[in-house]
Amino acid sequence: MSETQHNLSTSAGGRGYLVDYFQTKLGRYDFTRYIRDRLAADFACILSQHLTKEQAETDTMRVELQSLRADRTAGWRCFHCGEHFLDEAAAALHFGIHEMQSPACLIDVAEYREMEARMRSYNDEDAEIHRAMARQRTQHQIELRRAEEQGYSRGLKDAADAMERQQSLHQIELSRAEGLGYSRGLKEATGLILDKQMQED
Repeated sequence: MSETQHNLSTSAGGRGYLVDYFQTKLGRYDFTRYIRDRLAADFACILSQHLTKEQAETDTMRVELQSLRADRTAGWRCFHCGEHFLDEAAAALHFGIHEMQSPACLIDVAEYREMEARMRSYNDEDAEIHRAMARQRTQHQIELRRAEEQGYSRGLKDAADAMERQQSLHQIELSRAEGLGYSRGLKEATGLILDKQMQED
């Protein structure tokens, strides 16, 4: 049995395929007559019942969707507290102006008061005198850093000068040592030559 033996695009071909399927695959011969005679009528009844039920569900969903749209266009409702807002500004005040803000009905009053106290403390510390002190502190740090850098560069220069003096002193000492070594060597060599000549004489 194969699908190519039956034209499945026609009702008769579909019924013939089902008869063959029940007989060959399932070994059931008692459905042959039912499939051949009654299947199309029963299928039509079941399909019409299904479509009718589906249409009723679609109509019900359409009505519910329209009522939700009408309710939404008439304002905003908070699903936390149930309050309904017709004015956009009032809704923004309750819900906040972006997604990360909490609705007003969920804000803890103690936390809000604590935030107000922190803000008041911040504003109290933001007087002109505090800004002047901050400017002076910053200026002092800049001047201190400049002085340190000048001292460091002066220290580098002094160290380089000291190193140069040390090297020149070292050169002088080296030259003096060479001179002494030459003189002593010459003196000793002369003494040896004289001693040798005296021994030969």
